[in-house]
Amino acid sequence: MTERNNFYDCIRALAAAFVLMRHCDLLPGGSLGINMFFCLSGFLITQLLQQLPELSRVNVAIFIFRRFMRVWPLMAFQVFLTLGLTVLLRSQQDVRDYIAAIPGLLTFTSSVGWVNFSAAILWTLRAEFWFYVLFALAVYAAGRRAIFWIAISGIAVSWPAKYFIGHARQGKFGGSFPQEFDPIFYALVYLDSLMVGALCACIVARNHPALKALYSNRVVSLWTPLALILVLATLNVRAYNIAWHFKASAVAYLTGVLILHQWANPLKGDYEPLATLGRISFSIYLLHAVVVDYLPLHGFPPAQQFLTVGGIVVVASSLTYRWIEKPFILMSKTMAPFRPPNRILFSEPADPPENRQSRRCCSSSTGRICGSVIRRSVVTGRWVTPSAKQPTLRAGYDKPAKSTSCSATPDRRCLIKSQQRRRCRVGRLHQK
Repeated sequence: MTERNNFYDCIRALAAAFVLMRHCDLLPGGSLGINMFFCLSGFLITQLLQQLPELSRVNVAIFIFRRFMRVWPLMAFQVFLTLGLTVLLRSQQDVRDYIAAIPGLLTFTSSVGWVNFSAAILWTLRAEFWFYVLFALAVYAAGRRAIFWIAISGIAVSWPAKYFIGHARQGKFGGSFPQEFDPIFYALVYLDSLMVGALCACIVARNHPALKALYSNRVVSLWTPLALILVLATLNVRAYNIAWHFKASAVAYLTGVLILHQWANPLKGDYEPLATLGRISFSIYLLHAVVVDYLPLHGFPPAQQFLTVGGIVVVASSLTYRWIEKPFILMSKTMAPFRPPNRILFSEPADPPENRQSRRCCSSSTGRICGSVIRRSVVTGRWVTPSAKQPTLRAGYDKPAKSTSCSATPDRRCLIKSQQRRRCRVGRLHQK
C-alpha cells in the first residue's frame, strides 16, 4: 500500500473547515466541503482496490469489512453520545424518536426523517458506505481494468439521479420513490463526486508523461482551482436545486484537479499542523454536530460560534482519533489481512546468502556442480531445479517470468557424464 500523503490530509482539513463554517452560519456554501470529501474518498478507495494483492472474493470481502470498521465505531460512539445528551437535555418525545432511529443509523439503512442535527449529518456516511460496497462489487465483477469505464458510467448515472430523485428525494419525481431506498439514492445522487476521484486514481495509475505535464503547472492546477472553490463556497444558492448540484459537482471536479496536481508536481513539506487537522477530520465532522446541537451558542455572532465550536471539537476529536479511530483501524488490519495471490510455485530458500550460493545440485560419482541454485517447491516441499521449459512464477505477478535453466540440465535433471545417467539427488549438498 502507498504511504500516507499529507497533502490529502490538508484537503480534508479544508473540507472540514468549510462544513463547520457553514453550520455556524459563517460560510453560505460551506456544505460543498462534503463534495471535496467525496472526491478524495473516491480517489483513495480506488487506489486501495488497485493495490489489492489479488482481486479475489476473499480480498473484496476483507476490503468491505475494513471500510466498515473505519466508519462504524466512531459513528456508533457519536450515536450513543447523542442518545445520552438527548436523555439529559431533551423531552421524552425527542428521546423516543431518536431511539426509534438508532437501528437504521447503525446499519446505514435509516429512512427516518428529521430527528436532530447529529443524526441528520449521518446521511453522508450512508452514501459513502454503500458506495464502498457497490463499487467494490462492480470492480470485482468487471475487473480492475474496467475501473475507468465504471467511473464514467457512474458519472453518467448520477446526473439523471440529481434531476429526478434529488437530495432527500427533493427532485422532480423524488416524492414518488419509497423512503426505504434513501441510502442508495444518496449514493446515486453524489456518485459523480465519488467517481471523479476514481478517474483521478486511473490517471495516476497510468502515469502518462503528457498528463503529468498537463497538471504540473502551479497556477493553473493548484492556485486557480483553490480560488474557484473559495468563490463557489461564498455563493448563496438555494440548497439542493439543480443549480446547487452544478455548483457542488464543480467543487468535486476542481478537487480532482488538486489531486492530480499533487501527483504531477508534488508540493514539498509536511504541511503541519494543517495535516494533523485533516487526519482527525472524520471526528471533527461527526462531533461538531453534537456540539452545535447541544451547546447553546445560537445567540452569539457566527465568528464567535465558529471559534468556540471549533476549539471544543478539535480537542475532542484528538481524543476520539487516538482512542477510537486508530485502535479500530489497526484491529481491522490485524484481524483481516489481505490474502496474497495463490499463483506461487517456487519460493526462495530460507538460507543465508552464503548458504544459497553453495546449495547446488551435484553428482556423487563425479562431484560435478550444476549451474543453477535449487529452490524449494511451495507445493511439494521438495528441492527442485527451475527449468527453461517450465518457468517459475514470481509472487505478485500474473505472467510467468523467464527463469535461468541449469546449463547441464535442460529438463530438470542433472545429466552427469558417468557410468550411468541418473537424476541428481537433490538432498545432497556440495561442500567446498
